[in-house]
Amino acid sequence: MEYNEILDIESKKLLGLFNALRSTNNSKSLDTLSKELGINSKTIMRAIKKLKKLFKHYQLDHQLAIGCRDRNQFYLKRQDDQYLEFFLVQYLSDLPEIIFLKTIIEEKNVTTKQLIDSMLVSESSLRRRAKKINCWLKKFDLHLKRGSWELVGEEEQIRALVLPFYWFAYQKTKSHFWVSTIENSREFAIKFISFFNIMICQIKLE
Repeated sequence: MEYNEILDIESKKLLGLFNALRSTNNSKSLDTLSKELGINSKTIMRAIKKLKKLFKHYQLDHQLAIGCRDRNQFYLKRQDDQYLEFFLVQYLSDLPEIIFLKTIIEEKNVTTKQLIDSMLVSESSLRRRAKKINCWLKKFDLHLKRGSWELVGEEEQIRALVLPFYWFAYQKTKSHFWVSTIENSREFAIKFISFFNIMICQIKLE
């Protein structure tokens, strides 16, 4: 499942830059980054400034930093690779689209006000993002119920969405992933158990 498809353009660019820098211990030139990401150098420089602000915002500026070697040769300095995942988990958890999906998966009878308050967006922005997410969900035979924010579809399809989504949102960091499942409702935990039961049954049948 390509979750990047539901993100807005700015979030995609920033994640693309971060992943391009984290993929190597060496530096990359502005031209190289521009070609890899398909965006111009000015946009990359703005994204670099935003990443630096986010490192500070998440109190990771002592563990992560973007340095510059020679002229326009950028690299991602990290104290330890685990901080790369810490940053991604924090950043993804703040994105409105990720908050939206978490909410409709975990909660029943979600109200528009509840979503607006949690996503920190206007109602028009909420509905625009929801429309995009609904189009994406339809590829997996799921959709949002008309007139509500209820996730509708075959139970197996919903289960198949839940685990990969949380695996993506928590970037495979087990501590965050399992803490989340424990803190959520009994019904939510049952979805994970049922998911694994289905997978085991499928393996037996094969």
